[in-house]
Amino acid sequence: IGLLALFLVWLVLEKSNDKKRAVSFDIPGLFCLLGALVAIVLVLTNGNAWGWFSWDSILCYVVFSLFSVVFTVIECSVQSPLVDFSLFRHYKFFMGSFFGFSFYFIYFSWLFIFSLFMQQSYGFTPLQAGLAYLPLPIVFAVANNYIQFIVKWVSLPRLMMVGSIIIAISFAMMGFV
Repeated sequence: IGLLALFLVWLVLEKSNDKKRAVSFDIPGLFCLLGALVAIVLVLTNGNAWGWFSWDSILCYVVFSLFSVVFTVIECSVQSPLVDFSLFRHYKFFMGSFFGFSFYFIYFSWLFIFSLFMQQSYGFTPLQAGLAYLPLPIVFAVANNYIQFIVKWVSLPRLMMVGSIIIAISFAMMGFV
């Protein structure tokens, strides 16, 4: 799938001829980010078998920390960073990123845990548990088509607050299942 996507990007996108905006790719930053992600995924995958405080896990924590610090230093010093940390100085960007990350962290954790709950407590098969989630993408697809019209009547911060409250109530109601 990745190779197909790469081929389609090469086929569809045009090369920029703008000489003023010559952007270099941050290779050192990429390798530091890759090293940090490999270390943290490795410990998250094998930590239970290794033991969370075993030497292998501790080595992964140290490698993750070192690569993360070096990545941050590199990104703050290059002209074309992979992650522009200066954007986080803007209040709206920071709050949007914070709430988006928080929402998706909770949401995807909930999806994982609740599907296990349905399988172990209700005896659902993995397919049945997956089908139980089918209304979610349907609601998301419908809401995404109409959100542009709703934002014209309701301010975006107020809409985000109301949506967050509705989601919190729905998660709380799931506790009573």
